[in-house]
Amino acid sequence: MLDRAGRYAELAERPRTVEFLIAQWHESVGNILLDSLGLPEEVVEAVKEIDVPRAFVETPRSLSDVVYVANLFAGGFWEMQLLDIPNLEEPKELSYGRYTELQAEMDEACQEMISMF
Repeated sequence: MLDRAGRYAELAERPRTVEFLIAQWHESVGNILLDSLGLPEEVVEAVKEIDVPRAFVETPRSLSDVVYVANLFAGGFWEMQLLDIPNLEEPKELSYGRYTELQAEMDEACQEMISMF
């Protein structure tokens, strides 16, 4: 999506528009990609609607719950803010001790992944 957006000068001049377009389209593009790669239906379904606010996930009980919470900590709330979601509030998961106490471990894992590139 970013590659294609870079081909249009008017989008380069309006980066907020690019952010909005990515927020609007990335879920459907991601689902199509996962499906075309032949991932199990359970995985494809778990990724659907990860940017849609839901009831507080105190204890993840499904793959969808795990992916949702992980997405929040990977910047998903910022993406939600780019969408036109009425009465959007910061998800409780982002301040829930059970998850926030894992922040150092998440940051370390993220840095390890980044160092591979």
